[in-house]
Amino acid sequence: MKNGDTIMRRIFPSVLMAVAILFVSPVQSPVKAQTKSIQDVQQIVAIVNDQVISLYDLKQRMLMLLSATGGQVSPQEQRYIQSQALKTLIDEKLQLQEAAEYKVQMPQEDVETAFRRIGEQYRMSAAEFEKYLTSIGVMKSSLLNQLRANMAWDSVVNGLLRPQVSVTDEEVYAVLERLNNNKGKDEYHLREIFLPVTDEKKRQETLQTANRLVQQLREGSPFQVLARQFSQTSTSAVGGDLGWLMLDAIEAELRPALSKMNEADISDPILVDGGYYILEMVRKRQVMTPNSANSILDLKYMFFKVSDKALPREVEALKDTLEKKLAALKSCDDVERLAEEMTAESSGDLGKMRLSDFPGPLQSGILATEIGQAAPLLKEDGGFRALIICGKDVPEIKAPTFESVQSALTNERVTVMARRHLRDLRRDAIIDYRYKGRMMAPRAP
Repeated sequence: MKNGDTIMRRIFPSVLMAVAILFVSPVQSPVKAQTKSIQDVQQIVAIVNDQVISLYDLKQRMLMLLSATGGQVSPQEQRYIQSQALKTLIDEKLQLQEAAEYKVQMPQEDVETAFRRIGEQYRMSAAEFEKYLTSIGVMKSSLLNQLRANMAWDSVVNGLLRPQVSVTDEEVYAVLERLNNNKGKDEYHLREIFLPVTDEKKRQETLQTANRLVQQLREGSPFQVLARQFSQTSTSAVGGDLGWLMLDAIEAELRPALSKMNEADISDPILVDGGYYILEMVRKRQVMTPNSANSILDLKYMFFKVSDKALPREVEALKDTLEKKLAALKSCDDVERLAEEMTAESSGDLGKMRLSDFPGPLQSGILATEIGQAAPLLKEDGGFRALIICGKDVPEIKAPTFESVQSALTNERVTVMARRHLRDLRRDAIIDYRYKGRMMAPRAP
């Protein structure tokens, strides 16, 4: 597992959820909405070491979580989401309280800067971003509170816990040796979401939630966002990122699903002892072996039209002529001249393309072509296409350095320590749950 707890990596995924809210609800009058908001603020849901979480706070967080599931959920799923929202709010209170113990403060200017940068990712000014969030029911202040907690916790983790981590030279060399011994074997970059089933009576509602999350993920919702909000494992803090794993390091129950997955695929919910997993196959590769499919090619092209009335022997004769002419090509500088000489229907610059963008059967021929030469002629509907290789960037695998392995091990241990530290804070906290009812799903104004 890799530590992704830098400030901006923690911020961006949390906010992507807020900007994806797509609720369709009746329009409320401003007075009515305001009255309801005041009532929600006054009603206490929980007290965490003398600090209050209001019903308003809970509803705001539920809006974010509900957006990630598409907005329309069953009563069973709603109970699950409400529980998750409250748990997250409690953790954030504890994180802010711990930061205060160590005199960590997040200047408002820094939090506003983070908010502005997020808006820029969506080509909005800070004012436009705030207006948009308000229009879909999420107040800027709620989002700023979440950002402030994440940023403060990062400071505690890096200032308090990181200095306590020690990685020996022997541990680093053991990792380097293992990588070398496993060279050429398959490894997988995975992300995970784990939904526990602690009560068999609630298994079905957990499965319903898992299926809805899978649907949202396959429709384009960012995996890291849902993992941070829903997953009940230590990797939730880093968006469910498991890093690179070899098959023998993956739970046996999960391996059959991997054999059916390609890069960027989302698995169906996988039943294991204790709950359901959802996996994303980010990438697949061989240990310390370059993947030629990731080669970047700089290409030009020429297209030669063939009349639909041409006889087969005429098509074959044209192909032979084209191949002889193209074989003489030595430089991309000659493409336009040759296209004019050979009366190409069209020609031009394709720019940079990844080898994996081409059909599998064509990849080997394209990769084997030298710079300045034409790849094997392609037969298409209506004619022949020639691809000329003007540049080629084939990936090389560089053995990990001592420093990079040491950093990865350190980050992994810091992440584990952070999880344990937050667990200890929960254990020692005095948490008074005041709200015993079940809410209706909140709606945007």
